[in-house]
Amino acid sequence: QDSFEQEQEASASRIFQQPAQQTLHFDVETWDVTEVLQWIRSCGHEKFCHIFEEQEINGKVLLSLTSEELRDQLKIPEPQNRELEDEIRLLRNKMGDVRKWTEDQVCAWLQRLGMHELVGVFKTNNINGSILLELDAATLEHDLQVSKLGLRLRLLAEIRRLAPR
Repeated sequence: QDSFEQEQEASASRIFQQPAQQTLHFDVETWDVTEVLQWIRSCGHEKFCHIFEEQEINGKVLLSLTSEELRDQLKIPEPQNRELEDEIRLLRNKMGDVRKWTEDQVCAWLQRLGMHELVGVFKTNNINGSILLELDAATLEHDLQVSKLGLRLRLLAEIRRLAPR
């Protein structure tokens, strides 16, 4: 790995694990304002927390912020505005690369889909993002014992939606 990739991985892992505080879950879109503030602190920009709190920036809004909005509407000065924009980009990239999802991220995704009955078997079988993308109907039915046809087909359709194009 080159140094850029190593720094990107280190930064992405810092985003989701902050010692001395609750670990942030990967589903950034569902973060409330408190979780966004925790993330802002983990990026070293604590002095801007009051702005994000006053503006009620939740995870969904955070992911949609542009450089111009950070600068013009939230009044984040240079170079911090660019630093925050880079951190938000890393957050988007970490969320978006399904192949890098952990087992817990896969299980959280299943729960969001309402497929709670699959969480245990996926956890037991160590299904992470890269394995998830390789699953087929036969593996689901025979190896993971997903016996209901409708559930298998819905799951396969959702997996296809995740697959990188």
